[in-house]
Amino acid sequence: MDSRRRESAAGSSHGGSGDEPSPSPSPSTTCTVAPTLPEPPSVPDTIMWNDEMLHSDNLVEVIAIAGSGYVYRCAAGCVYKMVATPREFSMMQAAGDCSVRPLSRVMERIEGQTCSAGILVELATPFDFRAVAPCDRGAVKDEMVALVERLHDEYGLVHGDIKPDNFVRCRDGKLRLCDFAGARRIAGDGDERPWEFAGHTMRYMSPHCDILDTSPPTKDDDWYALAVSLWELYMGEDALKGITTHMAFEPNFLRPTIDWSAVADDDAREYIRRIIEHDSAQAAAQGKSARRAVRAGGRAREPEEATAAQQEEVKVVATPKYFLLGDEDGWFDGR
Repeated sequence: MDSRRRESAAGSSHGGSGDEPSPSPSPSTTCTVAPTLPEPPSVPDTIMWNDEMLHSDNLVEVIAIAGSGYVYRCAAGCVYKMVATPREFSMMQAAGDCSVRPLSRVMERIEGQTCSAGILVELATPFDFRAVAPCDRGAVKDEMVALVERLHDEYGLVHGDIKPDNFVRCRDGKLRLCDFAGARRIAGDGDERPWEFAGHTMRYMSPHCDILDTSPPTKDDDWYALAVSLWELYMGEDALKGITTHMAFEPNFLRPTIDWSAVADDDAREYIRRIIEHDSAQAAAQGKSARRAVRAGGRAREPEEATAAQQEEVKVVATPKYFLLGDEDGWFDGR
């Protein structure tokens, strides 16, 4: 059994020995009213960037900023994410019913090459954990847990950036995930280039993880991030307020974790506690501390020793790339 599986909401029992959890029951039905959303448009698998649908007059409003690009609501009843790789589109397709539905890849001709210019996805309602009524929290918790479990177990994917902002309520009333930019196949796909996994959100990362680590995310990363997300759901506030990414680069800064004991609901508190303590136990077994360290040359460097390495790694991670048609898989990347 996956050590990150945890028992779900009220009524679940503790099976096995020690902290070994029982499988989660089926999620209960939330009394949240399904949002009224338009039917997504019928579009081909690929459209060009100069399509009338994407004319500035038809981009109604900016609904989010994802990485270095805007996410627009389109008049046609869908969402246009400007900066999205073909790989993200493929991961959304691979995630099946766990992902908001991808509609089309947007392409552009640049200097004779066909390049990615984003993706179109189904319009969905953002998940606002602050708006969830106390009577609904247990059911929403079950939905969130079941969704991540299905992504891992049924579809064999790790999301890589679990947080409330990446949950959405779709037109059929179901909770799904968006933003698969950092997703990967658990079994590996032979194409896990480091820069593709540099988009984690710090406050949802274990304090034992290096914020510049560009190795692929794991299921444990998803579970830790889910625990922080559930803390926010039950507390009705952002976790680790006042902690910034800049602070993590300060010498001897110890990144904190959430105070799970502050959660009033017994079942939710126990669920979150077990994930946080599992993370600490795993880190202790691997000799990790909460102090941020940058790995170099097969060993750990303390922050004050790694300034040059940090700066160089940031340059590598931040280097933009085009995504072009042409290789045997249909895509290749270049400068």
